[in-house]
Amino acid sequence: MTRLNNSHACIACARRSDGLAVGRPQKLGWFCLECGPDIARKALYMKNLDAVEQRACEKVAAEAGQEPITIAPSELPAFIAWAVKEFAETMRKDLDEGGAPF
Repeated sequence: MTRLNNSHACIACARRSDGLAVGRPQKLGWFCLECGPDIARKALYMKNLDAVEQRACEKVAAEAGQEPITIAPSELPAFIAWAVKEFAETMRKDLDEGGAPF
């Protein structure tokens, strides 16, 4: 998992960490002060995306289109920002509309 032992990114929100971590020396979850150690600890032990998150990934992928995507290196940051924002908005909309898998 690339989110582990990455001292530059918060394990919970993926923004810049503030140099603090939870876990063991071989399995550290670095975090920002906004997320804090409790949320980082929960993120550290998450295994897989749940059904709502997986469905949001699939919907965002569908929004990106069915054709192969070629992104110039200079456009990649904007694409990542779009994908992260769309993921969060898609999950929120899905849950607001009663799309929870239960």
